[in-house]
Formats: sequence, structure tokens, C-alpha cells
Amino acid sequence: VDAAGSVIAEQRDIRPDQLIATGKTLLAQKPEGAKVLGVGVALSPDDGITFQEVQAAFAPLTVLANADSATAATAERLIGAGDRDGGFVSILVTRSGVRAGLSIGGRPFHGMHGFAGGIGAMRTGQSRAPLAEGLSPDRLDAAIAACNDPEAAVADWAREAADHLLDAVVAISGVVVAALIVIGGDLPDAAVDAVVSEILAAPV
Repeated sequence: VDAAGSVIAEQRDIRPDQLIATGKTLLAQKPEGAKVLGVGVALSPDDGITFQEVQAAFAPLTVLANADSATAATAERLIGAGDRDGGFVSILVTRSGVRAGLSIGGRPFHGMHGFAGGIGAMRTGQSRAPLAEGLSPDRLDAAIAACNDPEAAVADWAREAADHLLDAVVAISGVVVAALIVIGGDLPDAAVDAVVSEILAAPV
């Protein structure tokens, strides 16, 4: 992005092991004569890529890094839903796990030891499986590949995924009275919409 916030180049749905190579490719697409001020990276603790690796790859540029879930929450506050009374939660569902970014009073909340938002291992749903397993994009892909009706596969997956996500939302609400919960990441929009519909239709 440039200083005005306009997107100059982008690449979506990349694997963690493609992060550095993709970053270099995007930098090569900068307008002629433009100066690169630095590199910002959103990292996941589940991806196996360290800040030191990224810093070395892009030296001598300044590299700033943050957790992907916290970055998503900050982006939502700045260019998305904006500040909300009581704060909001950004749930990031990726192929490497599920994490939550918490924004309280306009500031990202990391917790005393920096582990706030690590919800992927939470046991949820009737099966008491980890949340990351219940919302897994890979499991959705497998369900679609094994079914002749993709829409039916998404609907079946969404019913089970909603069982897991609802438990997580209730648990988060016991800690943060969020005015808004945003879901994003590697799931297709249709799958996210189906899960949200299932949760809204669930008896309270």
C-alpha cells in the first residue's frame, strides 16, 4: 500500500512457506521511483515463520511484525467497522489454526503474557474437538470434494462448524462484552455466511 492507503499490489491465499517470496514479488511491483518505507508482516504462531527470518529476508528495510489476529483487529478498527462501544473481536480462521484479535477501548489486547486470543485449542461442540478442527478450511475442502452437491456440502459443514463456533463466542463473551464479532481468514464468504446463519437460528 502507499502512504494514502491505496493498494498497489496484492496476492491472496498464499501458504506460510510462500510468505517471503510473495513479499519480494509484491515489492518488485512498486511504481518506478517510489521509495519503500518498510515492510509490515502479520505472523501466526502456528505458521512456523519467525520474525528474525522475515527481518533477514528483507534487510536492510525496516520490518514491523505483529500477530495476524491482532493485525486483523487493528485493520478492522482503522478501515473496517471502526471503534465500537465495548470493543470487538476479530476471529481469524486460517489453514494453520483459529485465533482471535481483541480490540478494547480502541486498543489491541494481547493479555499479560501475550497469549490472549489463542482460542484454536479450545474444546468445543458436542464432539469436544478443538475449535481449529471444527472450523478447518481443509475439512471444508474435503467435504466439497467428496460431494456431488457443493452447496449441500457447505451447508452440512456449516451446521457442525456453527456448533463449535457458538461455544467459542459464548466463552469469549464471558471475558469481553463485544459489540461486534468479525469472522475472516481462509474460509470462503459463502461458508462464513452459512455458519453465521446457523448460529443466528440456534435456540438460545
